[in-house]
Amino acid sequence: MIVDSQTTLSDAQALTGTSAVISTNVYDGSSDRNLGTGNPMAVVITFDVALAGTSPTWLVALQTATDAAFTSPVTVLTSQTFSGAANLPAGKKLAYLLPAIDEQLQYFRLSYTMGGTSPTSTVTASIVPANRVQNAEVYYPKNYTIS
Repeated sequence: MIVDSQTTLSDAQALTGTSAVISTNVYDGSSDRNLGTGNPMAVVITFDVALAGTSPTWLVALQTATDAAFTSPVTVLTSQTFSGAANLPAGKKLAYLLPAIDEQLQYFRLSYTMGGTSPTSTVTASIVPANRVQNAEVYYPKNYTIS
């Protein structure tokens, strides 16, 4: 799948702890727009490193705001809560269609929330056209490091 660095919200981002972790990147849509209109868009999250910890749980929310500081974020999409490390192994891909609603504002980010004891995982997430997401794709853990 081809991804654009401007729409990559997390690039091999390490997630640790039980406090909400915000994606390292923010997508600037350049104005208030509805990304779900026309060619539907999706958020694709790939687990580079499996979810680990004691009784770990994992949840993600897509947030939007009028400013890059997310002074008043609005959650437009929330995943189910995944429980147990076996449900999110390395290479697992999750895809969520962006809803076609008016609450989408100029800026977008992801908020990851994990639970359990010492939860960890590493993810890569991007906004991509939904027609580029294929169910048959298999993602393998990265076997390289970019420095």
